[in-house]
Amino acid sequence: MKLKKNNPGFGNQIQFIRPHIFPAVLLTSQRKQKTFLGETMAKLSIVYGVIFILMGLISYFGISSESVTALIPAFLGVPILLLGWVALNEKYLKHSMHASAVLMLLGFAGTVGGLIKFFRMLGGEEFERSSAITVQAIMAILCLVFLILAVKSFVDARRKKIE
Repeated sequence: MKLKKNNPGFGNQIQFIRPHIFPAVLLTSQRKQKTFLGETMAKLSIVYGVIFILMGLISYFGISSESVTALIPAFLGVPILLLGWVALNEKYLKHSMHASAVLMLLGFAGTVGGLIKFFRMLGGEEFERSSAITVQAIMAILCLVFLILAVKSFVDARRKKIE
């Protein structure tokens, strides 16, 4: 290591200069960590997409095939699955994860009413289509959890970028 005198007007402060290899090692470890966080959210997006698709198919074919609205979770799951798959390429990670977060926000906004009805239903109130309300409540909770994890990963990625 080399020694360098720092600002002669402020006394004899000595600062160590790191070898040129150290920043490369630091950048490599930061890239791996950033990729790890991104890959985790991309894979989580794929898992959520599959869960929503299955939930939509089960609610349509298993519970009630009266209305196409039972397939709404599947309609949300397909783009989430595709965005997660696209996010596996680090070049498109940021945009596809933000798009996934926006879709989940829309999904939560559309199903939060079902979550409120679900808690009222647990309190003893009776509703006409309790299975639809239950599916909406599950979807609202899943969307909210994904949003929380997405925001946390965005904040972590920003902090890593600043460091």
